[in-house]
Order: sequence, then C-alpha cells, then structure tokens
Amino acid sequence: MRYIKLLILILISYYLSYDLHAEELTTTAAAIETEKTEQKSELNNEKLNNPSNNSEKEKKENDKPFNSFYLDGEFRYFSISGTDQLYNVSQKLTFRAASLEEVGFIQNWHKDFKSYLGVNYSILQVSDSNAGITVNNSVNREINFVVGAKYNLFSFLYLQSEYSYGGILVFRALNVQSVKIESLFISKLNMGGGITFLNYSSFGIHAEGAYDLVFPNNYSNYGNISGNGFETALLFTYEGNNWGIKSKFYYNSLNLKTTPINMKYQEYGVRLGFYLDL
Repeated sequence: MRYIKLLILILISYYLSYDLHAEELTTTAAAIETEKTEQKSELNNEKLNNPSNNSEKEKKENDKPFNSFYLDGEFRYFSISGTDQLYNVSQKLTFRAASLEEVGFIQNWHKDFKSYLGVNYSILQVSDSNAGITVNNSVNREINFVVGAKYNLFSFLYLQSEYSYGGILVFRALNVQSVKIESLFISKLNMGGGITFLNYSSFGIHAEGAYDLVFPNNYSNYGNISGNGFETALLFTYEGNNWGIKSKFYYNSLNLKTTPINMKYQEYGVRLGFYLDL
C-alpha cells in the first residue's frame, strides 16, 4: 500500500512539471511571433517613409519640374503632285532636302500626361519639276505654330495629339506652260498614338501611327479646301536625370482637295530632338 501511494505521488509530480514546461514553451513561442510581427511592421514603415527605397525611374518622374525646354531639328524630302483641271496641266514638284527647326516648352502636368507649345520654321526649294513647265516662286518659307499633348494609357501604350496652324505649299496653273507655288495658312489636327516595344533603363524604342485632318477653309483661286492623310514613325528615346534626346524616322502622306486641283503630298525624313528640364 505504501508503494502504491508513493507511485501516485510520483505521477502527480511528473504531470505538474510537464504542464508547467508546456506553458513556458507556449509563452516563449508567442513572444517570438510578436517580435517578428513588430519587425515586419517597422520595415514596412521604413519603406513607406524612405523615398530612397523607390526605384530611380519613379523618383525621376515624381521629382520632374513642371516646365521643360525643347529643341528639334529635322531633315526631310518633300514632293507635291497633282493635275490642274482648268488647264489640264499635270505637275510633280520635288524639293531639295530641307531642314526644319522647332523650339518650344513642355508642361509636365503628371508623370503620365504632358502638353507642349512650340513654333517651327523651314525653307523649301524646288529641285525638279516636269519638263517644259515653268515654276514660279520656287523658293518658299513656312512657319507653323503647334500645341500638343501626350497621355500614357499603360506602360507600353500612349495616345498623342497635335494641332498646328501655319503655312502649307500649294500650286496652280497660270497657263498650259507655267505653274505658281503659293503658301496658304491652314489648320491641321494630328491624332494618333504609339506602342513601346522596348523600355530598358532609360532607353526606349517606340512605333507610332497617326491620322491627319485638314480643317475645311476657303481661299481665293482655290475655293474650298479640305484634306486628310496619315503618318507612321519609328522613335528612339533616351532620358537622363533632367534631360533627354530622341530620333524619329517618319513617313507622311497627305491629300489636299481644292476646287481647281487635288494635290498629293509625300514626305519622309528624320527628326532629332533634345529637351532640358527647367
């Protein structure tokens, strides 16, 4: 009987010591888990409060000033063809390789939206025409005022539009042996967008397409004027900390309808650009 009581006491002591040890393990595990949770919370707060942990590209976009200055230079080949219905004179005018200079300012409203205002100037000179046809005013100057906007829908897709007002070259027959080149002021809207094929670090490659619309107007000797066309381009860009450069290879086709003659414009060239944040 004494041994049975002794055995019961040993079992009770063992049970009490085991329960106490289990409680200590549970308390220790809970303390470790609480410490891990606090460390994760501190790390998240540090990431949110420390801008240096953001990517360099996001930092540049968020810190970009509102105004930027841009300068573009363009080299292009240009031709106009058509038949004057009054004298039944067909003519194709090919112009010398011409340069165009454009300057303006960019407004950075948001990292995904920007607008710009600019003015461009170019000189066009006829290099070739149909044999036997005299060309009057073979050297002409054009000036255009432009305003545009660009919006990034996604990281790989953007929309852009440009309104321009300025000169466009036209011609009409004076008689069966001569034509006259003139400059008319028109309003034109370019609407399109682009797809980004490559965006590695600060370098990008983009393909662009656009539709051109010439707003109807009326001019003496030409009557009602309207037109439309399209443009395709391949664009390369590079963006630094507060500056950027671009090169754009493009082709443009435009049909201009007037009362005496319907003209077709074909143009291709390369545009080099530079911008600087102010």
